Amino acid sequence: MNEILQKLGLLSLADADQEEQRKAVLHRIDELNAEAEKVSTLLKLYDLKSLEEVENKLNELIASDAKEAVRAAFSDGKLTESMRQWALDFAMNDLNAFQTWSDAAPRIVPDNRNTDEAPVKEDGAEEELTPEEDKIVRLLGLTEKQLKAMKKKKGTRK
Repeated sequence: MNEILQKLGLLSLADADQEEQRKAVLHRIDELNAEAEKVSTLLKLYDLKSLEEVENKLNELIASDAKEAVRAAFSDGKLTESMRQWALDFAMNDLNAFQTWSDAAPRIVPDNRNTDEAPVKEDGAEEELTPEEDKIVRLLGLTEKQLKAMKKKKGTRK
């Protein structure tokens, strides 16, 4: 319509630009209203009153996950007590990077498994390797799974 009015000389280029800007602003307002509705739905869904509460809950979850990852790395012997704060800061900042580091890190303190922070074994859970078995596995280049399979076969060989 604006093009027709412009061709007839009833609408100047400045008016056309203003009309386009007005449409763009109205479109952006509609987008923001839709986003506000999504935020409102999220708050209602989790029984929260504000975005500040959402941020607090998110920070609590991040801290909990970071503490669990550090606890697991410590109990696996990949951290010393003096490394704990560094590890917690690292995990809080980037949990995925910390997990990658933890998976690749060598066991430097083999006796952390017997600390109070060692994970509790569930009934029926497979036994962990002893420090001696772990050393044998590493020296022979075997996996824990291979050693456990060999231990099972040991009782059935003639």
